Amino acid sequence: MFRQMLEHASFVFEGSIGIWLSIWVIRYKAEIDEKLDAPAKAVRWGIVIAGFLVAAIPGSRFGWVRVLGYVIGLLFLCWPNFAYHIRRVFASETNAESETDS
Repeated sequence: MFRQMLEHASFVFEGSIGIWLSIWVIRYKAEIDEKLDAPAKAVRWGIVIAGFLVAAIPGSRFGWVRVLGYVIGLLFLCWPNFAYHIRRVFASETNAESETDS
């Protein structure tokens, strides 16, 4: 089972590299990426790793879950601004809650 999971992980990684590189070139030339702070980077890479781990799970019983994990992980890998916006939403909610508590 572990060997099969490694084979799936290898496939996920190899398939993602080409897509990521193509989109990275476009983002880099257009200079459209936001600067990520440490928590936003943690969100981004946590979701990428979790999504790719789900995609690497062997078995076809929940194939749609594997595909969904791969797509979400790939989205956050290719477009880091998702993590930037999620971080902003959680930061604004935390600030709003702390202002109402005072």
